[in-house]
Amino acid sequence: MKSKVKRLPKYLKDEEVKNLLDRCEGRRDRLIIELILLTGLRVSEVLGITPDDIDFRNRTIRIHGKGSRDRTVYPPRELLYDLRDYIADKVAQTKFGMRQNKIFKLTRQRVFQTIKELSGRSPHKLRHTFAVNYLESGGDLRTLQKILGHSSLKTTSIYLDLLDSTVQDASERYSRFFYQKFR
Repeated sequence: MKSKVKRLPKYLKDEEVKNLLDRCEGRRDRLIIELILLTGLRVSEVLGITPDDIDFRNRTIRIHGKGSRDRTVYPPRELLYDLRDYIADKVAQTKFGMRQNKIFKLTRQRVFQTIKELSGRSPHKLRHTFAVNYLESGGDLRTLQKILGHSSLKTTSIYLDLLDSTVQDASERYSRFFYQKFR
């Protein structure tokens, strides 16, 4: 019986992320790329965002995800400011505003092409990059599952295999906790 070879997702290394961001020329493309890198959204989810989905006061974006499952993501304040300015500029350029209209009027194919030209990688690699960086920064797997909109924790757990230092770091954190508590 053949064993199924588990292929690990590919993601961008830090230098590749920096190069990608440096190569972005337009504000729109940079916003799309930052949304994926900072929230782990799928391209289709980014393209589905309307101004009504964004709550600037509470710093949230409601996402209409895969399988008709809605979820909320929490982008950083700076990204929300950039989105607010981008939306304001677009409304100023149109006669009737943007209510209920998509913020980014692009096709998935166009976004794929743009990211491929800038990085040589697919947009989904940016989503993988978010997941790996989230876990490396101390995030937990269950929360990552919710952020990414995965229905199964097993789907999310593939990212653990990409982290060389996760087990060692967790062991060291526990050791420090133990010694602080019992010594």
